[in-house]
Amino acid sequence: MSALTSDQSEFIAVYGRRRVGKTFLIREAFGYKFSFDHTGILDAPLREQLSEFRESLYRAGMKNKALPKDKMMKALTTVFLIFSVPKPIQGRS
Repeated sequence: MSALTSDQSEFIAVYGRRRVGKTFLIREAFGYKFSFDHTGILDAPLREQLSEFRESLYRAGMKNKALPKDKMMKALTTVFLIFSVPKPIQGRS
């Protein structure tokens, strides 16, 4: 995993079924050495998901800013939707 040895900030998105150990796996693999991490809320509306994400950023040291509006909100919505849509399992229909 190049993210483990990278000298730069890296973004890793992990998605999958609930309660299978995704968060534990990542925390163990990286030895709990994070500048920032966030776990989403099941079935929460987009606005609440983004608000909680912002709160996680605050706890990690980001300066207090309002939720983005207009073009930025549309871009974040798109990214959120990409990662929230379940992907079909290969070999199953």
